[in-house]
Amino acid sequence: MDNSQKYFEISSEAVSFQLQTVDLFLRFSVFATSLAALLVMGISKETVLTETTELKFFPALIYFEVALCVAGFYAIITLIISFKASGKASPSKFLLCIFAVFDALMIVIVGSATGASAAFGYVGLNGNAEMGWMKMCDVYNEFCRHIAAATAVSLADCIILVMLVFSSAYSLYRLSSPAGGRISNRG
Repeated sequence: MDNSQKYFEISSEAVSFQLQTVDLFLRFSVFATSLAALLVMGISKETVLTETTELKFFPALIYFEVALCVAGFYAIITLIISFKASGKASPSKFLLCIFAVFDALMIVIVGSATGASAAFGYVGLNGNAEMGWMKMCDVYNEFCRHIAAATAVSLADCIILVMLVFSSAYSLYRLSSPAGGRISNRG
């Protein structure tokens, strides 16, 4: 090996530590964004004249909150497990596989809830004349802004979960390949 290759070679342990650090950061980010969206939804109550609107009146928004609670709880559990596993040189293939599968499941749960919330927001903003649903965001402006903000934060949550799946898949690839994930230029 010549000197030029030594400068570009990174030890497998250093890459493993970097991947574990990224994993911990992303898992904390899932928790933080889930909590932020829940807090925004939690304060979304508005009274106009004599009518009050709250989350309990809209099943799609209840589903949205429950899905965010599940994602937040999942993030806490996996953050603790990932933190305990970060002391090892490299995490086990089984743990990475479990994380990848359940991270993908969380994408489905949070993504569907985000879609339900966005659909509710769209109907609230534009109404649906065929179904006889009136626009409600003209009347409950603050409530609709809270839903929009929580939906945007939840979309960020989905993106972070996709990054977690990619991180787990790449870590599995590194552990599975004989060269430790490095591309060999030997012919």
